Amino acid sequence: MSNETNTLTKDTSIKKKDVHLKSITIDDEIYYQISNNDAMRPFFMSIVSDSNHWMFISSNGGLTAGRKNSEYALFPYYTDDKITESADITGNKSIFKVYKAVSYTHLTLPTTPYV
Repeated sequence: MSNETNTLTKDTSIKKKDVHLKSITIDDEIYYQISNNDAMRPFFMSIVSDSNHWMFISSNGGLTAGRKNSEYALFPYYTDDKITESADITGNKSIFKVYKAVSYTHLTLPTTPYV
C-alpha cells in the first residue's frame, strides 16, 4: 500500500482545519493517521477479537466493553450516542501541567475541546 493522503475539510467555530487521513508504515506494519482529528465530530468504532470479547468506543474516549453479550458488560451497554456522551465517566482522560517558565504554568486537557 502506498502512503496516499486523502484530504477532508470541516469548518470549526474557532478556525478552519484540514483533516488528513494518511497511511504510514512503522516496522513493516501499516497504520492510519488522522491529523487534526479534533476538528471532526466524534466517530464510533467496533473493536473485534477472535474470542468472546467486544468493545465499542467513541473517538472522544467514551467506551463500553465486555465478554459474550451485553449482560457481561464492564461498562454500561448503551447506544452509540450515549457512549459518545459518556466520555467523561468511562473513557480516558489526560491532564498535563506544563511549566514553560519560572512564573508561567499551563494546564491542558488535550482531548477536551476548547480548553
